[in-house]
This record gives sequence, structure tokens and C-alpha cells, in this order.
Amino acid sequence: MKKSISASLFSVVLFFSSSASASQILDRVAAVVVDEPILQSQVVLLMNNIQKTPALGEAYRVNPSQLKFEVVLEKIIEEKIVQVSVRELDIRVNDSDIETQINAIAKQNNITRKTLEESLAREGLSLDEYRKNIRGQLERRSLFDRELRKGGGVTETDLKALYDKSAPVELKLISISLKNNSAGKKTSEVILKSHKDKSKDFSALSSEYAGDAMGWTPVDSLDPKFGNLNNIGEGSLIGPVLINNSLQFLLVEANRKGSPEGFEKAKDELMMRAQGQDFERRFQSWLDRKRSELNIVVNKV
Repeated sequence: MKKSISASLFSVVLFFSSSASASQILDRVAAVVVDEPILQSQVVLLMNNIQKTPALGEAYRVNPSQLKFEVVLEKIIEEKIVQVSVRELDIRVNDSDIETQINAIAKQNNITRKTLEESLAREGLSLDEYRKNIRGQLERRSLFDRELRKGGGVTETDLKALYDKSAPVELKLISISLKNNSAGKKTSEVILKSHKDKSKDFSALSSEYAGDAMGWTPVDSLDPKFGNLNNIGEGSLIGPVLINNSLQFLLVEANRKGSPEGFEKAKDELMMRAQGQDFERRFQSWLDRKRSELNIVVNKV
């Protein structure tokens, strides 16, 4: 499996019970959301849980080795805001819905229900905690369907802009290979001079020295010995480079960042990323609005 079971569970929104033992401890109130206090011990407990369960760190988007009290408190406040909204809308989840979701997660990961439970135990989550988390996830999914599906959306232009940011550099290349001997070295000098004084163009060099048209080639697929070619210009000559006892030249006919074919192949993954980013923007906007509407008090540490 590419992701841990709990990472799969928390991929949308999470709720990890941080108050199970905190209620038994007398300590200070770190914050109040509406009329619900958040105890300092709840924050510390969640910090400990994140350190023990790496999947929680992924879900909360915090580095377990660099936890800060204020950051984790803010995460709990966000959860409280969501919980208040769930109650206001009277969103309910049946036990049968929870079991259906757990079975679906097992199926998606190509494992049995028993294996899923064993995986949870290894990650430090009991089945009761897992059911509680599933209930919270389903409640929030229903909340977001009501509150956050309005507006927004991802366009083809958005996808293309996202693709262009990470698209690989591709070069349209002609390669020339010479034997690594005195004749080959002498020919290398002639090729370098011909390219420098422009006495021979691409087609002439390719024809005369048995060049091989490589077509569009991703830069990261070329031998590292050619060096960093991400910013190489059209018309450049690269080489000679000794590879497998041969003197290799590359002629750059053209360059581009990404390709129409690459964009089409990456569309599904790009859509998931773009929708996630769009959701995060709208979720943050919704959270900011709810914070201004609700009575929230944060005490200084």
C-alpha cells in the first residue's frame, strides 16, 4: 500500500479524539469555542498522539519532530468549529454507514477487514477510535457537501497553469556518436569548429556524421554526464561527452516545457491536485467566516 490505513482515512478531514484522558486532569483552559473549553492537557495529548502515529502528522499537516503547542491548539479549534457546524445542521451518521465505509477502505487497499484491523493496531489506533474517526469524517463530508460545494471549480486553464509549473523540460535532439580514438577525437574538433563558425547546419552535420534523430526527449532521461540541460537553448551543441567508450554529441533543435501529450497523461492527477487546492481555499475561507461568527477566545500560553 502506498499510504498507511490511517493516512487513507484522514485524507479528507479528520477528527482524532484528544480528550479521552484530558477530562480527568485538572489544568488550565487553553481556548474556548462558543461554550466548549479546550484544555491544555487536550493539546498535549494530541501532540503526543501525533508523535506516536505518523499518519496523524500527515493528516494534520504538521511535522511530528517540530510540533508547537500553538499550532496543535489551532488544529483543535478548527475541529471544534466543524463540530459546532455539524450540530447546527443536525447532521447524523448511522452505525451501518460507518461499517460500510470501513469495509470500503479495506477493499480499496486490497486487504481483508481483519488485516485492516491488524494494521490499525500496529499504527496505535483501536477499532473504537477508528469508528469514531470514521463517524467524524462522514459527518464532515456531509457538512462540506452542503457548505463548500457551492461555487469554485477547476477549469482547463487552471489545470494547464498547474501543469506548466511542474512540467519537465524536453529537448528535440539529434545525437552523434564517434569512436573514442584519434580519428574520433579529430572529427570531434571538426564538428565543434563547424558548429561554432556555422559553416554546417544541423541537417548537414547529422547527414555527414550519421546523426540519430532522438525526437522530443525529457531532460531528466538523459545521461547525467551531459550536465544540467534545463536551460539549454535551441541551436546548442553539447559534447563531446565520453559515454560507454564513445564520444557523444547532442544537437538541440528545439526545447519546450512539457508537451500536449504529457498534459493529457497528467490530467487526472492534476485534476485531483487542483480540486484539493480549490477545496483548501474554500475551506479556509469558510473557516475564517465561521471564526468571525462564533465566540472564540484563545488564552495566552
